[in-house]
Amino acid sequence: TAAPTTTPSSQPTSRPSWLLDNPVVNSEAFQEKTLAELAALGSPSLIAEFFEKQNSRPEGPPSSEEKYVSLVSSVFSGSSSVVELLVQKGEISVEGQNSQGFTPVMWAAHSCQLEVVKTLVKLGANAEHVNRAQQSSYDLALAAGCRSVVQYLNEITG
Repeated sequence: TAAPTTTPSSQPTSRPSWLLDNPVVNSEAFQEKTLAELAALGSPSLIAEFFEKQNSRPEGPPSSEEKYVSLVSSVFSGSSSVVELLVQKGEISVEGQNSQGFTPVMWAAHSCQLEVVKTLVKLGANAEHVNRAQQSSYDLALAAGCRSVVQYLNEITG
């Protein structure tokens, strides 16, 4: 449930009710959070607010690196809805990778985030991609003991 609030610019926004009475969240410092920091909170309404205001940010839209970090942060938050919002509104590639070749679906598999793995695959992530150590999402889930993710990846990759 979201209720309208007023930001420092006096524009109404929609925020989850758990945020309304939080002095940290309503502080000016919070307004300066990066996309990755907001993604880690797992709140779709905060991500939507960020994208509405991104063109007016002094630093401009997020860089490719910030977009990748944001998507990975949302993976760890376990919020499939934030993952989906970042990919769709933020034009963030589900195939982005870090210097070791880890993709968001690999991070989701390794951290036992089954619903996030399913969301990323639905959005076009390649679950069979291997990183520089020749590990796939399946291998990472298996090593982490994530049985439900292992089962799902086995079903979709054969």
